[in-house]
Amino acid sequence: MEKIAEEGKSLIVIGETSIVTRFEKEGLQPFIDEIKRQFEGKIYSTDTKKDRDEIKKDAYQIAKWKTAIDAAGKNHVAGKKAEIKVYDSERKRVRDILGDFQTELRSPLTVWEEEEKIRVADIGGWIDGIKSHDRVDIWSEWDDLEKIIEDVIKTIENLENVVINNDFQEFKGKSERLKRGIINKLKDYLIIKQKEKKAFDEKQIAEKERLKKEQEEREEKIKRDAIEGEKKKAEVKRIEQAKSNRQKIGRAQDETTIANRRAEEIKQANVDLKKRAEKDKQDAILNERKKVADRKAQETEAKRKREADKKHKSKFNSEALKCFVDEGLTEAEAKKVIVLIVQNKIKNITINY
Repeated sequence: MEKIAEEGKSLIVIGETSIVTRFEKEGLQPFIDEIKRQFEGKIYSTDTKKDRDEIKKDAYQIAKWKTAIDAAGKNHVAGKKAEIKVYDSERKRVRDILGDFQTELRSPLTVWEEEEKIRVADIGGWIDGIKSHDRVDIWSEWDDLEKIIEDVIKTIENLENVVINNDFQEFKGKSERLKRGIINKLKDYLIIKQKEKKAFDEKQIAEKERLKKEQEEREEKIKRDAIEGEKKKAEVKRIEQAKSNRQKIGRAQDETTIANRRAEEIKQANVDLKKRAEKDKQDAILNERKKVADRKAQETEAKRKREADKKHKSKFNSEALKCFVDEGLTEAEAKKVIVLIVQNKIKNITINY
């Protein structure tokens, strides 16, 4: 004998003999009706866990009755080959009716479970949106400190504006901690990059001052050399003039012509000396300009090589990133792995550029 009911309610006593006598067309309908009556008047809710457990328990009880009736009929069929068709038909009818009844009874819980999956998935999407603000790995590949600082500040402002309200429900506390943790991380990263930018700017200013000072010193030297050349020319002229005067005093008229010719030669020599001094000055200026141009060309070439190397490495990194993503990693995870490899933080693994 098997009791199919709950304590305190009317019992449906199903023994193999009593069931067998009912296995005829719709002969088990009284059992079906009695099972359904056990739940008449019950109003189900999914508001609390206790309510949901109640739905689950009743649905399970119906399943047990369905199995018991089906099993009794199945055992009887084994000994009644001639009645297999009728028994199987009735078994199927009971399974279908009670199965539909079970589904109907459980439908509020099923709907709640589906809605719960959607709700949790939606909140998961919001949480992923918060996580997407952590862009430190992306910024680590940038060279422009000013652009990095601007983007970090903008990202912090955007994350500060993300509202975590009661729609997050049981995930609200976790989401608030995640948001605050990322904001603190970004602020620490911002401080580091601002210090690097300050040091870079100070170095640039110092370099400009050094170059300016060297240029002023070179120009001053050129001026001093030009003045010294003029003094030398004046001294030569004075000596020659004195010599010419002495010759005029000690010689006769015929020597005057020689003295004049000599003075003319001295004059020409002075002109030549002045030209040489001017040429030396211009050569010094040209040489200095050439040095500046050569230095700028070297800096430009070095910058070009750095950019080419960066582009070359970026190409290889992108190819590696695609391989990781094709193998099942997310883009963020793949980028993290590549950064760790490039920084030599993973032993025995390198990227050959």
